[in-house]
Amino acid sequence: MKYLSKRFIGKYRIIGLILLILLILFGSTPAITSIMMGMSRDIVFIITVGYALFTLIFYLIFYRRHQNKMGVLNTLKVLVVGFVSILTLSYLLGMIFGSNASISQNQEAIENMLALNFSPALIAYMVLLAPAVEEYTFREYFPGIIRKIFKKNDQNLRDIISLILANIVFALMHIPTDLYSFLVYFSLGFVLVMVRYLTNSLRLSAYLHSLWNLISVVILYFAL
Repeated sequence: MKYLSKRFIGKYRIIGLILLILLILFGSTPAITSIMMGMSRDIVFIITVGYALFTLIFYLIFYRRHQNKMGVLNTLKVLVVGFVSILTLSYLLGMIFGSNASISQNQEAIENMLALNFSPALIAYMVLLAPAVEEYTFREYFPGIIRKIFKKNDQNLRDIISLILANIVFALMHIPTDLYSFLVYFSLGFVLVMVRYLTNSLRLSAYLHSLWNLISVVILYFAL
């Protein structure tokens, strides 16, 4: 089991965290605006391509040190196991809460937007940009800041504490409406934390996050 300390070296600034949070909060604005204003297909196409290019640039800048050296087969294994784990936890939470289960405000807003217009721009944001930014923020940058608070603790322990505390913020950022919706996002983040921690690969957690969002979009497409 590898430590994450090598991934947390460097200068971590609160202002950088604020900028990342703002990007998470308002990154979907162009896509949502295009839906609400009924923009032409050409404009929507430009926004969609813009998301793809911005995601690529984000990866080139912020993921350049996070190479995935596991190989294609092992990468696929991690993605499959991670996906099944998220699905299993979601199913168990649904069984436990039953009729008391409800969706978060974030999920409700997404479903309403997609019901109004299954926009490729919004899908590009959900599948490409959002996972890339959220994984870097909550599985790398923010834990790096928290980790400095626990300097005297065991290195392995403070890695775990930092990632778990960041995951709580990750769940809260999705605006849960009750304990169930909080646990849905916390369980999603927990699997991503374990992928990040056990493989020491930020790229793998980002890939898994994108895969989960993609499958969710496909399910929503047929459900709506």
